[in-house]
Amino acid sequence: MYRLGKPVHTSALVIKFVPAERVQVAFVVSKKVSKKAVDRNRIKRILREYMRLHLDRHKPGKYLVMVKPSAAGLNSRSLRAELQKSLSKIQ
Repeated sequence: MYRLGKPVHTSALVIKFVPAERVQVAFVVSKKVSKKAVDRNRIKRILREYMRLHLDRHKPGKYLVMVKPSAAGLNSRSLRAELQKSLSKIQ
């Protein structure tokens, strides 16, 4: 997945996409983003909820969402906007 996917970059996220029959999503938030697990889990919860609500709008395939360290200071609205912007580049 990591080597095969086409990368889409924004200031806070990198998404790799591989076409498949159904939608599968994985999130990677490393300790470089935040040393605190609470902060890393908060980012994953926000992104996971956005994907759950907007799953039908996206192409079927495997998505690998990698969060950059610049995302640590963003609020939930900005994180969702970054994810929406990067997913629109895939469409």
